[in-house]
Amino acid sequence: MSRSVGLLGAGSLGSVALFVTLTTGCAAPEDVAQSPSDTGGDGAADTGADTKVDGADAGPECTTGGTDVRGCGMCGKQKRTCVSGKWAAWGSCADEVEGAECSLGEKRTTDCGNCGKSNDVCDTTTCTWNVGACTGEGECAPGTEETSTASCTTAGEIRTRTCDDKCKFSAYSDCAAPKGWITTSDPPSSFEPRYGAVTVFDGTRPIVWGGAAVDFFGDTTALGDGATYDIGADKWTLLPSGGPSGRAFACGVFGKGKMVVWGGVAGGSATSFSVQSDGALYDPATKTWSTMTTTGAPSPRHSAGCVWSSTTNEMIVWGGCTAIDSSGSCTMWAADGGAYDPVKNTWTALPTAPGGFAPRLGHSMVWSGTEALIWGGGTDLAEYKDGLRYEPVAKTWTTLPAAPSGLVGRLGHASVFTDKELLVYGGAEISSGTALGDGARYLPGGSWTLVATPSSSTFASPERYLPTSWYGAGKVWVWSGLDSSFSMTKGGASYEIATGTWAAMPTTGEPTPRAFPAFVWTGKEAFLFSGIDYDFSETLKGGAIFRP
Repeated sequence: MSRSVGLLGAGSLGSVALFVTLTTGCAAPEDVAQSPSDTGGDGAADTGADTKVDGADAGPECTTGGTDVRGCGMCGKQKRTCVSGKWAAWGSCADEVEGAECSLGEKRTTDCGNCGKSNDVCDTTTCTWNVGACTGEGECAPGTEETSTASCTTAGEIRTRTCDDKCKFSAYSDCAAPKGWITTSDPPSSFEPRYGAVTVFDGTRPIVWGGAAVDFFGDTTALGDGATYDIGADKWTLLPSGGPSGRAFACGVFGKGKMVVWGGVAGGSATSFSVQSDGALYDPATKTWSTMTTTGAPSPRHSAGCVWSSTTNEMIVWGGCTAIDSSGSCTMWAADGGAYDPVKNTWTALPTAPGGFAPRLGHSMVWSGTEALIWGGGTDLAEYKDGLRYEPVAKTWTTLPAAPSGLVGRLGHASVFTDKELLVYGGAEISSGTALGDGARYLPGGSWTLVATPSSSTFASPERYLPTSWYGAGKVWVWSGLDSSFSMTKGGASYEIATGTWAAMPTTGEPTPRAFPAFVWTGKEAFLFSGIDYDFSETLKGGAIFRP
């Protein structure tokens, strides 16, 4: 039973009527039962202190034995009990939602969109974030690039602008050729996909000639046609007929205004394979072919090393495969070579290499600016880690110092000459069936230095056999080839000469992985076309250019 008493307060409270309910029984009527609203609705803990009004006892706070529940933590429940008319302290928070994102009453401000902000609140039922609307966004996402051909008068050039970290675009750049991987147009349908083609750069355009095609049934056909590719106009033009007979893995260089094609392997599914010792010259200015003399030429061979000597204006040829069986496998290898003068149309035999330098193919042969550098290579029985320097003015050979002990012999490796060094990387130790992921640098007249091995996070499958490689923009680039399981693999990495560090190549627009593509570095971009697929069963269509 309860009764209401009107109390008139005086003094500091003034004339204010306060009504309190006095509880005299043990049971409370339903209209006075305690509920979460008695806590003020915000879940704040009750202190349980007596309420005094002008020194008078305000009575009990709650019905003894009653309970009160409120939300807590991550959508959990917290309970307190009325003891002797007063609330006891809140108990621990129980039954919180597993995997909840936030706590009751929690708020946050998060980044969203293009430098925008959203005000998020914690859902009172699920304790997951209710994401607010994104406001205050900028015009673009940081790092976004936009291109335009407006105001560019040279075919293929573009202007670029980049979104900054404030989500605002920069001004457009000057007109320039786009960077990264760019897919090229296809050549005329009569120009078949191929691998092992001669590819040179005539100072204006890449020229692709010869190679071999493999169809869906595995039949091989040697090809004797060619085409040029205009990078700016993205256009192919077929070469006139009149070149050598069809062949693959021939020597090919460009010098004195002409493409020189020599040697290679002819044949295919309808004929037996045969190595060649003839060749021809193509003049892109007059669009005409002329025949090379065979007098004094080296013995027939394919996959020989060949470079253009800028000091003596001649093509230098060394090594290669001189005999093959009916399956196309090499059975004999060369340890000699020759020099061809395209102006005089004459061959001169190279002096004999120093004793002990074994016949081979798959070796490095690069031009340093004054010398031809040869290193590595092998046969079907062994791989080598020795090398030579050939100085064509003096016609002298010099043995390279021994490679570092950690560097095993190999063939089919990346090999390029930087501004001053020979760099070799990857390849395979065929005798043990091992693809390699290490390399070294050699300074002519100096010593070898091991190259840091790239991490797998930088260079997926660092082991690369028969990769495509080149030097440009201060870096050595290594792309595609076969991995440690001898499966064709995508991706590539660059090795910066100045810092000795590796970085992953861009993958956007990257071509299908391949080996033996038609390839050349133009001085500004890498050009590649076709090649052979992952299991050496079919030649690939299409091509691309890559600009650092």
